[in-house]
Amino acid sequence: MGLEAIEGIARALDKANALFSSAVAESNNSRRKVLLEEAFKAYVDILTYIPPYKHSTTMSMVLIKRAVLEKIHVIEAMIEKEIEQSVTITASSNSDSHVGNGNGNGNGSSVSSGNSTSMEIEEALTRARLSID
Repeated sequence: MGLEAIEGIARALDKANALFSSAVAESNNSRRKVLLEEAFKAYVDILTYIPPYKHSTTMSMVLIKRAVLEKIHVIEAMIEKEIEQSVTITASSNSDSHVGNGNGNGNGSSVSSGNSTSMEIEEALTRARLSID
């Protein structure tokens, strides 16, 4: 592994850590979710700099990869909680606003879970899992 790859890992870690710190400090739920998603993608990008495990892979790279994967799982759980909270809040406000409107469908059509972003996250997580092998 060359110096360029190590510098790439360092830059990517700095970016990912800054995004994660910003997300944790953010009080606006929707902005926090966006920052968490960006941090998630940034941590997944780090994995592209780390070669697949081989006997020649250094222990430090294995440890970095393990730490990055753990952080990805933490962020994934945080994003899931943000989505659950936003769906719960939106669903309850949606049901409150439709009380007595006579349509009776109660389908919560205004509830948005961010499917396109969720798909991007799933794709990134799949890439992360594949890079473990």
